[in-house]
Amino acid sequence: MKNRIKQIRNSIPEYGKTQESFAEYLGISKSNLASYEAGRRTPSDAVVRLMCEKCNVNYEWLKDGTGKMLKEKDGSFTELLSDLDDSDDDFIKSLIKVYMGLDKDSKDALRKIADCMAEEYKDMKSTVPVANHKLLQTIQEPLNSQTATKQEKMEAYQEYLDEKEKKQRKAN
Repeated sequence: MKNRIKQIRNSIPEYGKTQESFAEYLGISKSNLASYEAGRRTPSDAVVRLMCEKCNVNYEWLKDGTGKMLKEKDGSFTELLSDLDDSDDDFIKSLIKVYMGLDKDSKDALRKIADCMAEEYKDMKSTVPVANHKLLQTIQEPLNSQTATKQEKMEAYQEYLDEKEKKQRKAN
């Protein structure tokens, strides 16, 4: 197991190349990690499971060397949430928490906004009209404002949609 622990540390750069950075990432002491890698100690099952979870490593591979090193990602919602939980993306974490606290009407409004933004993103990938970027800029301030009310934010977004529709009609 000692060589497999070293392999994890050395082969996956985001976990840190040094024992110190890898131990910090795992939340264990550097001396414990060093003793595992030297073969002086065997990590507890809890530490093995921690390594597997944090590093996306198969438990069987780490314990006894069978199977593939890395778990296959399946794209499940649970996996995505686990990845998000491990990330530093506080904006998305906060967004989910806020969303879960909204009433039904607010959730519906947010879904409409997200759908429109997704469509806008698709449009921007194929063609990037300068007018659309200017329109997006007009709503960024109220949407990003901490003091704007929900109503003000919805009005700003509705203005954006109306202006976008007007420009599309002129173009056709």
